[in-house]
Amino acid sequence: MKRTLLSLTIASLALVAHSSLAEEAQSIDTTLVTGSRIGNTQAIQAVTLDASAIELRASANAVDMLRGFTGLDVIQPGGPGGVTELFIRGAESNFALVTIDGVRVNDITNSRGGSFDLSSLNPDDIERVEILKGPLSAIYGSDALAGALNIVTKKPSAEPQVSLRATGGTDGYKRGYLSASGTLDNGLGASLSVAHLDAGEPVKGSTSESDSIRGQLLWGNEQRQLDLTLGYVERDRTSYPTASGGPLFAALDDLEKGTAEDTSAQAGWREQLSDALLFDVRGSWFKREEQLDVPAILEGVYSGQPAQASDSEMERSRLVAYGVYNLSSNLSLAFGADYEKEEGRANSLLNMGFPLPSSFDLKRENTAAFLEANFQSENGMSAFISARVDKPEDMDRQTSSKIAWSYLVAENTRFGVSWGDAFKLPSFYSLGDTLVGNADLLSEESETYEIYLHHGFDALPLRLNASLFHSDYDHLIDFDFATFKLVNRDSVEVKGGELEFIYTPIESLEIGLNATHTDYDTRINGRADWRGALSVQWTPVSDWQARLQVSHTGDRPSASTPTGDVDLDSYQRVDAVVTRRINDQLSFTLSLDNLLDKEYQEEVGFPSAGFAARFGVSIKL
Repeated sequence: MKRTLLSLTIASLALVAHSSLAEEAQSIDTTLVTGSRIGNTQAIQAVTLDASAIELRASANAVDMLRGFTGLDVIQPGGPGGVTELFIRGAESNFALVTIDGVRVNDITNSRGGSFDLSSLNPDDIERVEILKGPLSAIYGSDALAGALNIVTKKPSAEPQVSLRATGGTDGYKRGYLSASGTLDNGLGASLSVAHLDAGEPVKGSTSESDSIRGQLLWGNEQRQLDLTLGYVERDRTSYPTASGGPLFAALDDLEKGTAEDTSAQAGWREQLSDALLFDVRGSWFKREEQLDVPAILEGVYSGQPAQASDSEMERSRLVAYGVYNLSSNLSLAFGADYEKEEGRANSLLNMGFPLPSSFDLKRENTAAFLEANFQSENGMSAFISARVDKPEDMDRQTSSKIAWSYLVAENTRFGVSWGDAFKLPSFYSLGDTLVGNADLLSEESETYEIYLHHGFDALPLRLNASLFHSDYDHLIDFDFATFKLVNRDSVEVKGGELEFIYTPIESLEIGLNATHTDYDTRINGRADWRGALSVQWTPVSDWQARLQVSHTGDRPSASTPTGDVDLDSYQRVDAVVTRRINDQLSFTLSLDNLLDKEYQEEVGFPSAGFAARFGVSIKL
């Protein structure tokens, strides 16, 4: 199916390219997904990765693209076929809301509690990434207990353009991207792209192959903007199953096999009704279908697991309408409503020596109202408050809030504090699975306090960003062996700090150094107390760019069925990229991953991929 998908789309791309090149283009404004509906707030601690930074990183996949950021950790045990986990400030991976072009993509049918596997994303599709830290249910509703990851795909270009990228590398790595984009004189912009990524087999048994098609239409002027985004992604993967002990310790070499298809659509209308009032309404739809074949894990230190085959499907429809009213130059309000409908179905068959079926088929509707207010004074004081009330079907009302205050202490120094709470509705798997589901589960909740400081030194081209945070997570859902059901357990406390220095001694050189420390009141697998990274970006001349990153991961606990609980050693990893731009139309990139061929494990028994090299070419017409 993949080869057919790729070949059929090339003809469509050629047609779009021809029509785009026939007209002269002009730029239009586009809407970016942010941590608040009111622009220019100091409410959210965010890290932004723009198009130029993504291109400079030249990462092998979306997982590697997110490595090395303060307060963020991504792991993919055993290579590209493993299931990705995203930890924001040490929280569980399903405590991070993920959106793509504003479409919520967390999967409420999977056994991981509603996380999203980033491995299905191709970096060539991505224009911008926002990593938002802290509880954000007051903005987004359910799922954003620890933060959010907002991904924005590439928008139609101002000028007519056809882009082609091709990359090849060691261990069978292959990647291709073809797009056509442009904007007409009347403000109508269009883009269509097709991407393919074959990660090869850098680690025994770990493979991943994906294809994607994305299309966008934008039309806008000073008063009005209409947009439509469509996306389709399909992925095949193999890996040793989680907790099996991986290639190093697994008693069996049988591989987990998974296929998934994601289809999404988003449409929006944005109207400037007056100088003071903005209105925005947008609807989205997301569907995910997944088939998994998980082999048995034989008994070891821990009990084994039976083989399982499953087939799941989920759909999510959402409509959000809101207005932003500027009462004055200092005070703005946002107010609106949110409606969401989710449907999820799954059928599983466990091999217990006899077939044991398990299934669920659930629906859920949720309505919400929200209010945001932002005040900025002449003397540099900023205050933000947001509140949201959600009423999920057949569950108690959920109220979430966020309050943030900051002050410009000096010309280059801002000090701030914030507080927020958030909630996460139980996943459909947790509620309805025939074997372990529990219809009486409560929503998981979080509460976070934060203090931060941003400081620029007058005498040095040096910036400092520092923060301290304290989070409590309550009613956490976990498996209870006594009842063989999922239950709500007691709270977990996570506290820590983040420190980042950015030094630019000359315009062509930027040096970044960051460290994150997290402390837990209980043992949590996969989370290191210390993480950090040193990055150097150098542009010696306009046609050359280079980037070097040295990352450190501290000791961390892990576990598997054959080994039981273990503590994994700390490690350092070195990655490098060099880009040569011949002209505005042609450039070449050389990427070197794990440059020193460091051996380490992100999960016990799953060795890292060794040294890898990739060479890519980018052509723009």
